[in-house]
Amino acid sequence: MDKTKTMTTATAHAFWAHRVCGETPHLPEYGVVGLLSASQQFDTVYLWQYETVNNVPEHVVIRDASELLPIEIRNELMGAKNMNVAHLSDIVRFLAAARHGGWVIDVDNWWLRPPPTGFCFSTLPVKRAGALAPRNALALDMRRRFQKGVWDGAGTINTPFSVVKNTPFASSLVELCRAVIQKAQRGYFVGKNTFGKSRWLVLMWGLRDLVLKHNMGNFVRPPIEYGPVPYWGGYPKHMVREDGVFNQTNVEKRTRFGTVIPHVDEIMEKSICVPTSFTFGTSTEVWKNLTPESMDIRAIAGTKPTSLLSYAYAHIMNEPSHSISGTVGSSALKTTQAQ
Repeated sequence: MDKTKTMTTATAHAFWAHRVCGETPHLPEYGVVGLLSASQQFDTVYLWQYETVNNVPEHVVIRDASELLPIEIRNELMGAKNMNVAHLSDIVRFLAAARHGGWVIDVDNWWLRPPPTGFCFSTLPVKRAGALAPRNALALDMRRRFQKGVWDGAGTINTPFSVVKNTPFASSLVELCRAVIQKAQRGYFVGKNTFGKSRWLVLMWGLRDLVLKHNMGNFVRPPIEYGPVPYWGGYPKHMVREDGVFNQTNVEKRTRFGTVIPHVDEIMEKSICVPTSFTFGTSTEVWKNLTPESMDIRAIAGTKPTSLLSYAYAHIMNEPSHSISGTVGSSALKTTQAQ
């Protein structure tokens, strides 16, 4: 990796832990690629952890998550209080960005170019047609506040996002985290479906409400910049790693629920990062025997040379997309093994 290339002065905060409280965590290869790409574009990338992650990319700085949330509280929340590790990850990263400033990033964000410093909030595409297309007063208010340039403001707030420390917004973000922790300690997740929409999105909806409360609409960016890939039900998540989807020239074939999915050329030209969340799900016949731990990203990219995955991977590895081939595995990605 060339650390002399132009990058932002921004700081990034990521988190990783095993889904079982106290177990030793291991980054799946797509997470190694994500952190590698972040280290190419950010001045500093912090990986907050409790237990030691044993395969962290070079130049990523390890931080102890207990500085932000004591391990005793982590154990309580993920133990008797039934909190999902995804919620724990949000709390730790939100607190890190609020207290230290910088970006909240996911390990599976693949960064293509440097992000800005200062406040910045990303969005994901929303459905524009169909019964589940958002048309309520909140959705209309968000469009009105977020719209800028050719973008009509349609989108849903998501990670990644950036916070300036020592600001009213940063203080409110800390209070949001404390409120969710207290709700969890009172049994909010106990005996209930963590993946129920109101519980699963409790922190992201809280973030959205803070953006509106603090009138931060000017800092909300269109989906093409940080979230060009749809996430909603009815869109096959594995399409990011398939040929003939994002390079489809027929706009109608790239339209889902009234939303036009951007062409790969537009993504590679305009997107700052590409989220790969859900991309490596194993529900399809082709991928059913793979697990996140066993996936060889280079080999997958090589077998699908016109996929968005292949284009993004080639960009990160600084190789022509047509040269990505073979079965290389995690050993192709240089990581710092825990001692």
